[in-house]
Amino acid sequence: MSNLTVRLSILSLIFIIKSTTIQATGYDQETFSANIASISSLSVTGSTNIPKHNGVLSGQNQFQLTLSNNNPDGYTVTASSAHNGYLSLNNSTQSVSSTQISYKIYCDYFSDSGNSTVYPYGAQQLTSTKTLYNHQYYLMGPTINAKPYCHITSDDPLSLKKAGEYNDTITFTLNDN
Repeated sequence: MSNLTVRLSILSLIFIIKSTTIQATGYDQETFSANIASISSLSVTGSTNIPKHNGVLSGQNQFQLTLSNNNPDGYTVTASSAHNGYLSLNNSTQSVSSTQISYKIYCDYFSDSGNSTVYPYGAQQLTSTKTLYNHQYYLMGPTINAKPYCHITSDDPLSLKKAGEYNDTITFTLNDN
């Protein structure tokens, strides 16, 4: 009986080995995803009075933008002026040099969330809608809660202007590229 037991054990072992061999004849896969919500916001805070320095306007840190955007193609920030880049006496629509103060706007550079520098366009008079930033996200990272300052500068001598209140309205816009 011991000879029979050994043969059955060897046959059982061979059967177990053959029955547990797995042959891969295909494959299986699992797809998964994540959805990231779109973010696009812009707010502006700042002073309504532009300081004077040496007889001209000099508005350092006049406005602070707070912007966030994660559009895959990036974004553009523009500015436009109700009076085409002039502070106008009492909202006058006259094109008289003694009732208008020309000015330019320029903004600071900042770092996006990927630590890439976002450079602004230079100082510009807002005679039409002007681009302040054009951020190409596919080259850099998204922007989340960046807070660059924008400044107002003028070389228009105030001593040549009529007395009164001069004003303009700047509209800042954030658009996806």
